[in-house]
Amino acid sequence: MSVNVIALATINPDEKESARIYSEQAKSVVNAYGGKASGRYSTLYKFTGCEAPQVTLVMEFQNAESAKSCFESPEYQNLLAIRDKGFLDMKIYLAE
Repeated sequence: MSVNVIALATINPDEKESARIYSEQAKSVVNAYGGKASGRYSTLYKFTGCEAPQVTLVMEFQNAESAKSCFESPEYQNLLAIRDKGFLDMKIYLAE
């Protein structure tokens, strides 16, 4: 059964280039593990909650195992430093 990975992100305005580099490289890793972006959305309005993310990205994977393998892979783990530099906040969830 296919699953979705949902990323909620707020870009660091002082590190937009780092965010761009991370996004390009993360896309390659996701693709290598069979994932594909199925939607990218900007937050228009917050109805409830604390801080709203600037961007919501939805990615589709064939199954939970391939999604977990992707985000636990050495290739993705190598991107964590630039991700943390380029984004003020990043939350990534697996949803079914």
